[in-house]
Amino acid sequence: LAVFIARLARFHLTGGTLAGNNADVTMIIDASVALACAFAVFGILKIKGYDFKAAQAVGVILMVGLMHNFVQAAPGAFGLLFSKEWTQDIVNNSESGSIYLRGKYIVVLPSGEDVADEPEEPELPKVRRLG
Repeated sequence: LAVFIARLARFHLTGGTLAGNNADVTMIIDASVALACAFAVFGILKIKGYDFKAAQAVGVILMVGLMHNFVQAAPGAFGLLFSKEWTQDIVNNSESGSIYLRGKYIVVLPSGEDVADEPEEPELPKVRRLG
């Protein structure tokens, strides 16, 4: 949630873009802002414990690399919050079931339509008989 809010704020503050000159720097900025937000919120709520902070850090790191999968799954919702152009750009340029790392999409879960065991046989036309 912290990564989502940080990216939403950056998108609207930077004039409708999340792209940067360097993918590594952009990911570090997103992760840093999200971690600061998450630690601040839970600091205010007085939740303590290093294991909880470690879980937050892991969650932020995962979300930075996986958010495009959520955009792929719900482009309508993201189009309303960000923009239709940005959402379409993410859907067209990212790989579903992948991790975004250092400017590249690494496919972890290939989609079912890409994997074919045997070529499909063409379906025969249906014949109707009268009488």
